[in-house]
Amino acid sequence: MKSRYSIFSLARNAMNYHKDWERAWRSPQPKAEYDAVIVGAGGHGLATAYYLAKNHKMTNIAILEKGWLGGGNTGRNTTIIRSNYLQDPSIAIYELARSLYESLAQELNYNVMFSPRGVLMLCQTQHEFRAFQRTAHANRLAGLDCRMVTPAEVKEIVPIVNDDPNCRYPILGAYYQPRGGTGRHDAVAWGYARGADALGVDIIQNCEVTGFSIENGRVTGVDTTRGHIGAGRVVPADRVRINQALEDGSFYRNEAFLWAMSRARDAGRRLHLLGIVSFYSSHGSVDHLLALLEMARREGVPEVYVHAMLGRRGERPESGAIYIEQVEAEAERLGLGQVATVIGRFWSLDREGHWDRIEKTYRTLVEGEGQPVGRGAFD
Repeated sequence: MKSRYSIFSLARNAMNYHKDWERAWRSPQPKAEYDAVIVGAGGHGLATAYYLAKNHKMTNIAILEKGWLGGGNTGRNTTIIRSNYLQDPSIAIYELARSLYESLAQELNYNVMFSPRGVLMLCQTQHEFRAFQRTAHANRLAGLDCRMVTPAEVKEIVPIVNDDPNCRYPILGAYYQPRGGTGRHDAVAWGYARGADALGVDIIQNCEVTGFSIENGRVTGVDTTRGHIGAGRVVPADRVRINQALEDGSFYRNEAFLWAMSRARDAGRRLHLLGIVSFYSSHGSVDHLLALLEMARREGVPEVYVHAMLGRRGERPESGAIYIEQVEAEAERLGLGQVATVIGRFWSLDREGHWDRIEKTYRTLVEGEGQPVGRGAFD
């Protein structure tokens, strides 16, 4: 049983210069077998293990992390906590998740630094204003506490904001969710880790999954850099599955990929590849794109065009140019492939009904609207 954090434990440990705090979680040796193995000790993996143990009394669980706990996407999270999505299923699941944060620090006995200071989504074009009005109506119908606010109310909520009506992008209004806010992303991971560990879950760091054991079509365990671990069930994330497919070669036998490429090859048509181009994100990796280019070369596709979406959250502005250079270098090496369009995810991955953004993306992809640049323009 872990000791509870409190003002009293803080004062007690201050007496000896904080030398005797117990470890927040153990660093156990992996067992030979678990009832379940979770690959990845990020926010999703840790929360899954915690709730399986807490709500379903399933404690013989291992979380395997190739690096350090919370060192992946969780460590680069934007920290915003909100539920202002447009579609009913999205509203429901995100509002449930948001509501969990209101008592999460007390439940985990760990300060996740949740601050329900409210979330403002500024509207600086008529398109944005109409889109957020639509979202606000949908959210209120679903029972969310939200409203549209005027520029004067925005200034009252955030006095530092520039509300000059003559500035380049004047504020026309905003969507406001008072119960939204921010949280400390790594603290959330640490809190879930401490809570899961207290319930008996093994968190095994520096333990990379290198393969799966499959018998009669069923996963029976995982091979790792720290040995084989048997499992009742292994459910890897999509990115992990793709990486594994690349390593064992099954990526190049994927039926959907083969079908698309054979259609392009047999008809002498172009193959278009569209998606996030980033080193590492929840949407994938640039390595997956490079593998598709290699596969297209193997399958004899005559022409391949890449439509790159840039701007993964948390990355530096210049990172996109680096990825484009990687893609262009690999295309040159293969003698196949060309970057056709580049657009930011702000425009291309909008999920809130901002049709002006979607229109810009559509016209870029379908009608070729945009600023033409030559190869190497991102140097």
